[in-house]
Amino acid sequence: MIKRIVLGMAFMLAAIQAFGQGIVVNKKDGSQVWFPADDVESIETYGFGNRGFADGDDMTDFIINPGFDDDEDINYSGAMGWTVTRGDSNGTVARGPLGQKNKNVMENALGYMNYCFESWHCHEWDIWQEIWGLPIGMYELNVQGFVRCEVTGYQKGDKLEGNYASPVYLYMNNAMSQFPSVYSEIPAEAGVEFQIVERWTQEEVNGSNFPNSMGGAAQCFGWGMYKMKAYGLIAKKGDKLRIGVKMNVNQDWWCIFDNFKLTYRKPTVDVVKPILDAELEKIDLSRLMGKNIYEQAIKVKETAAIALASNSGEQMFDALVDVYELLEAINNSQ
Repeated sequence: MIKRIVLGMAFMLAAIQAFGQGIVVNKKDGSQVWFPADDVESIETYGFGNRGFADGDDMTDFIINPGFDDDEDINYSGAMGWTVTRGDSNGTVARGPLGQKNKNVMENALGYMNYCFESWHCHEWDIWQEIWGLPIGMYELNVQGFVRCEVTGYQKGDKLEGNYASPVYLYMNNAMSQFPSVYSEIPAEAGVEFQIVERWTQEEVNGSNFPNSMGGAAQCFGWGMYKMKAYGLIAKKGDKLRIGVKMNVNQDWWCIFDNFKLTYRKPTVDVVKPILDAELEKIDLSRLMGKNIYEQAIKVKETAAIALASNSGEQMFDALVDVYELLEAINNSQ
């Protein structure tokens, strides 16, 4: 049975992040409070009130700068609250679009300025932040974004769509979801009248126009296109949740994304079961592993089978926690 943490979010809390050997609680009035990293009780006492959470509660305030809208109109490879880790110096990893001219066009087209983040032709990168102080439970992370392969000519996008193996992932701790292709949705079918911002490209098969710039992508995100999600867990009190987007492949791709959203999800059967089923598929008993881990894997699979037969979201959640710990142990043993 899951231990319920009866905590509520204080109105002033914007986000919690790691800072050196402590935790900085960022408040909406711009001030900050610092706690030692291991002082979980003080962090939670400061950050929460006395109510429980309901399925669907919006927890996005825990993310610092979820839409990259920190109003810094400068060309720097980062964004407030986010860490950018690069494994090579190819291409660009940056926030934008920048400049007053782009702002004027964007505000005219959308009614507001919409920043986003992109990687272009960088082969190894990770844009992430860590969230502390969340109560035990399951979380749904949403983001808008897409990728475009630049290896074989992006104007033939519809021909590539059938076998588009995106190397870019939205992730929460160990859980990952693959980014969709820019060709997975057609902007002209979004149900909005739009003025084209910056560069767009007409693909050669059906003649549809697709964004070929930060401004064009930001428009699509403003219309609610290219949504995806991943699920993550806080398995025990004091755990942190690392969220981000990453890629590691020796090819040229364009990836762009915006508008992170974090939602609390109770461990109901309809939410947990598909994730548990998918994660169980990753346990390959034919894979080389130590005896202790192999025995742990057998036990975890047996426990998961019992949980799946129980029709209890809570029991399935507990089994899912065990599966994640096992998969991490298997990966670390290689």
